Amino acid sequence: MPRTRRGGALNVFTVGRLNNIQYLRGVAALIVVVAHSISSLMRASGSAIHARGQFGVDLFFVISGLVMYLICRGKFGVAGAPADYLRKRIARIVPAYWFWTGVCVLLLALSANTPSIQDVLRSLAFIPYGGAVTPRPVLGVGWTLTFEAFFYGLATAALCFRHGLRFLISALLVLPALGAIAHPVAPVFAVWTSPRLLEFAAGIGVGLARDQVRFGTNLLPTSCLAVALALGTQFLFPGSTPLLLVRLPLAVAVVGAAALGTDAEARGMFARGAAALGDISYGIYLTHPIILAILLRLSHAWWMFPIMVIASVGAGVLSYRVIERPLGGAARRVLAPGTPISAGAQA
Repeated sequence: MPRTRRGGALNVFTVGRLNNIQYLRGVAALIVVVAHSISSLMRASGSAIHARGQFGVDLFFVISGLVMYLICRGKFGVAGAPADYLRKRIARIVPAYWFWTGVCVLLLALSANTPSIQDVLRSLAFIPYGGAVTPRPVLGVGWTLTFEAFFYGLATAALCFRHGLRFLISALLVLPALGAIAHPVAPVFAVWTSPRLLEFAAGIGVGLARDQVRFGTNLLPTSCLAVALALGTQFLFPGSTPLLLVRLPLAVAVVGAAALGTDAEARGMFARGAAALGDISYGIYLTHPIILAILLRLSHAWWMFPIMVIASVGAGVLSYRVIERPLGGAARRVLAPGTPISAGAQA
């Protein structure tokens, strides 16, 4: 039976700002932007070699698992917790994604490449389609949000039970095993049984470890070293860098080092800038494909690379201030009144 809440309104899904994790969010967003910028220029020049931003996504998924655990621990089986959690996730993720998907639809329509209504609706509903390995929604980078949405659904279901964390971890381990056996082709089942779900489980594992072991020093330099090592491994593999063998262990090392050590204070210009980069990381991630597509129409020259990165960061700032905060704040006031608009450990 669900436990009842004590006292006023349930408002449990916040946790103090974790600067180290914010820094990593910014790093992850930059990895994706840099890789996509290089790949865009390489494709435009006819090169068959492309840079890959996979590790940035790996970091995002492990961080999501960690943050979900930190904000939900002790809330499993609490009456009202599942709906409260889901409302907050919707308010955080959906408004900006829907807005930029709409912008993408408009731009595609102007280029006489209008997506079908069915594709738009599936994109907005986070329903995977268009690829057995990687879904292809209207806003291309939205494929990662199909994984995030599924994870949020599992987490919401798990919050219904007192021992729901065990259910959640078990599901995140069993589903990829089923996928490895069945090799589903349908995009929906391919996502729901993807080995990438292990990254969310790994993030929860980092959170569990954080409850047991804390180091009295800041391990962020170690985390940065692991990031460099992860990026370097891309040159060792001609195709996609193996997830289970390389990327997942390194992502856990990066996030684990950031989470288990003492949290850095956001003092000084560099630290404040890094924290701000983490704040706008979602906006950077959503807007950069649109920015790159526009800039590539101007020139394919390599001097465009720094412009692409800087413009993507600028678009992230714009999205955060003009889209995410106003629309996200309005959604929170409607769906989850009484919740701070900015939570330090937002997933």
